[in-house]
Amino acid sequence: MLRKISARRRQDFSGPRRAIPAIARQKRELKTLLERERQLIDSMMSDGLIRAAFLRGHGEPIEPFSVWHDNDHSSNHTELSPSWLPKWDQLSEAIKMFAAFDTGQELQCCYSFTAHIAPDLITRWTSGRRDLMANVQQALRRALHKLNIADSEFCYVVETRSRSGRSKTRPHLHGFVLADDPRDASRFRTAIELALNPTLLKHGRKREIEVKRAYDPRDEIGGRARWVSYILKNVQRYDPVLGKRRVFMSQELTKTAREAWSLRRYPASEPSPAGPVTQVRSMSQSLALLVE
Repeated sequence: MLRKISARRRQDFSGPRRAIPAIARQKRELKTLLERERQLIDSMMSDGLIRAAFLRGHGEPIEPFSVWHDNDHSSNHTELSPSWLPKWDQLSEAIKMFAAFDTGQELQCCYSFTAHIAPDLITRWTSGRRDLMANVQQALRRALHKLNIADSEFCYVVETRSRSGRSKTRPHLHGFVLADDPRDASRFRTAIELALNPTLLKHGRKREIEVKRAYDPRDEIGGRARWVSYILKNVQRYDPVLGKRRVFMSQELTKTAREAWSLRRYPASEPSPAGPVTQVRSMSQSLALLVE
C-alpha cells in the first residue's frame, strides 16, 4: 500500500533489479490514491457543514469534532458514515497531514509557516553526496532542542519549484505547527531561523521566514484543505536535489493526527481501536476528553 507521496525515480533505489519497485506503476497508483483522498476530504468537509447546520438548528453548541458524529440525526443528508472512512494504515501522507491540520483548526492552535533556506547552507548541504533533507531535519531538531520545544507537533514539505511549478526556486519549506501557547509558535519561528537562516538580517525576516496563525475558512467546502493542497502542490515533481524524500511529519504530530482520525471513524459512544489516548500534552488531553 502506497503511503509515501514524494516523487521518486529508479536511480533512488539500489540493490538487485528484483528489489527495485515498478516506478511507473507506483506513480499511477499514487495519482489514483491522491485523487480519491481529495474527493474524500471534500465529502468530509461537506458533511461537516451539514452536521454543523443541524446542531445550530437544534440550539446545540458546536464542540471540536462534534460534527463528525451522527448523534444529531443528520445521516440521511450526509455522504459518509464515520465507520466508512479508511483505516489509518490505508492513508497516504497527504490525508494524514490534512487530519493534523484540521485538528489544529478545530482546537484553534494551528500556525502555518514558510521558510527559505540560506544560500550558503544550501551549497553546504548539497555538495558531494550530502542529503539536503537529512540536513534540514537534523538542523531543525537541534534548534528545537536548544529552545526546549523538541516535542513540537509540526510537518513540512521541501520544494524547489515556484507556485506554478514551471520554474525552479531556491529550496524552501512550507508547513504548519500546532501550538497551544502562541509563545511556542514564536519559539518555533526562532528555531527555524536558527536552523535554516541563522545570519538573516532583521529587514529580511518577514520575507524569508513567516509563521502566522492559519487561516480557517470553516464555512467553505474544502476550505481547510487549501493550505495542505498548496504545500503539496509540487510533491510529485521530481528533483535530484531532494531525491525521494521531501515530506516530514514529527512523531508527536502523527500521534495527534492518528487519534483525531480515530475520532472521525468511530462515534464517541464506541471505543476506538487505537485504544485510550496516552499523550500527555494539553492538546492531546483535549482530544481525550472528547473520547471519554
